[in-house]
Amino acid sequence: MKHLIMLWIACCLLPLSASAGLPLPIVVYHKVQTEPIRDEPGQTVISLARFEAQMRYLAAHRYRTLSMDEVVEATRSGNVPDHAVAIHFDDGWANQKNALPILEKLGLKATFWIIGEALPEVGYLAWDEIRTIARKPLFDVHSHTLTHPCDESSNLKTWVAGRPAGKSIADARRELIGSKLLIERQIGMPVRYLAWPCGLYNDELIGLAIAAGYEALATVDRGLTPTGDVLRIRRAIIDGTCDLDAFVEVLSSPRNQYPCTTPPDKR
Repeated sequence: MKHLIMLWIACCLLPLSASAGLPLPIVVYHKVQTEPIRDEPGQTVISLARFEAQMRYLAAHRYRTLSMDEVVEATRSGNVPDHAVAIHFDDGWANQKNALPILEKLGLKATFWIIGEALPEVGYLAWDEIRTIARKPLFDVHSHTLTHPCDESSNLKTWVAGRPAGKSIADARRELIGSKLLIERQIGMPVRYLAWPCGLYNDELIGLAIAAGYEALATVDRGLTPTGDVLRIRRAIIDGTCDLDAFVEVLSSPRNQYPCTTPPDKR
């Protein structure tokens, strides 16, 4: 526990200047929908056709995709491989299965962030599907908390502050510890990393996550991840309305993160 606390303190004291940032784009997807698209494309919905075009761009331009282990190592050391990118899928939506054949055909690695108590009946991956993903050499699975609390007035940040009534720091601990234990039990593999729901976190929650056994934490903060700061790894959500030029801009300039500002006539 002592060395984990010291790690937290050291990372918190790292300078957050852009000059120390790592040129490592991490692109985040949520729902990947086939035609006809059920939900309107946007920050959390992308068509399979548009997703495939983006993945084919990565493959054609010889991007090296990184697992979460490799992202953490690159962040700690500051040594980012040339032409590197990481592909992430948040929430564990069932239609993320649409992306798997494309990723496998192109040999692209990806990380899936799973909500522990999400139910297949409402559109999420079932545990047998998650286990299948976790066993594939190109993919890895980690925690996105137990229930994904994301309401503006009721989330992990408000809970540690004792709001709303009936919620407390104990509920936040349950989200962090419970999801880690549940996912590990279901997939039979270590779960070492956590992505914050809706990017909502603070220093107190970072401390709770370290105490829960997480070794690195993923955000959706804008900008470049400071070298060495594995507790605030920054990622870019790819808006499903973005054209390929906007996607390439995210890759070439990670600090210009979501949402993509694609002109309406090009969407």
